[in-house]
Amino acid sequence: MFKKFSNKQLTITLVVLGVLYLASLAFSGGSDSSFQKNLALIDTATVKSIVIEPAKVEGTVSIIRAANGWQVTRPDGQVFEADAAGVTQALDGVSALEALQIIANDESQWTEYKVDEENGTRVKVSTGDKTPLNLIVGRFEYKQSGLMSYVRLSGEDEVYLVKGFLDATFNKEANDWRNKRMITGTDADWLSFNFTYPDSSFQMFKGVDNQWRLADSTQLDGGKVNGFLGTFSNLTGTTFVENAPGGAPAMRIEATRLNQEPVTLSAFAVDTTFVLSSSQNPGAYFSGEGFYDRVFKGLGHFMPVVVAQPE
Repeated sequence: MFKKFSNKQLTITLVVLGVLYLASLAFSGGSDSSFQKNLALIDTATVKSIVIEPAKVEGTVSIIRAANGWQVTRPDGQVFEADAAGVTQALDGVSALEALQIIANDESQWTEYKVDEENGTRVKVSTGDKTPLNLIVGRFEYKQSGLMSYVRLSGEDEVYLVKGFLDATFNKEANDWRNKRMITGTDADWLSFNFTYPDSSFQMFKGVDNQWRLADSTQLDGGKVNGFLGTFSNLTGTTFVENAPGGAPAMRIEATRLNQEPVTLSAFAVDTTFVLSSSQNPGAYFSGEGFYDRVFKGLGHFMPVVVAQPE
């Protein structure tokens, strides 16, 4: 009798386990073999290139790891220094790309999620001898858990839902990948500044007491100097100018710093504004409209305010 009871229990247990297994498959959308969760696993240190065909513009954008850093090649063939931080951030976003679920598995549904050849952004990441990621990025959608993207692996039918705003990361022009930093430095490292203008020039130096003075030892307003240093040390351009301006710069700031190369910021008069260039980002020219006067300050800006004494 005990033996029969044990067999009955065993049968019930097996049936329950079978039902639970089938239920798990139903809720997961299929068996593990049909659901490829890990779409990419990339060692970012080994990546040699990222080739992008953005949906928003014609042509191919190539980002190549060179000996001195990342370089971006525009569709017209011109090569520029890339924004290393931006490239790193993009790679981090796809280095361990994981599918949350399969949304569709038929070519007729590609257009709906913009992962077809016409509407999608193609992203190919290569390590030289291998291509660990060949992805088509489609539209994005905001869900309760955050921003999500629809993607498809090249040559496959399935459309996956993944975390992240991949369209904003990859569907952009080549200039958006370029290095926009004009000046990079630390406020405390600057030692002197030489301002040259069409009608005047002056120098200011940092003393051993960390106070800034003119060449004749006149002490400057510390708050205003510190404000200038904060702006100068993190100067970033916004709009690139395609052609290098001709002639000599109308204004120039030459700065020296501790144990590092000096830095020169130049402003060229073009039409009614200025075009800026920096020795730290050679070959890049930026429109100065709206921000050149944040750094090209006159002597009066740094002078301390003299409070009149009552008679």
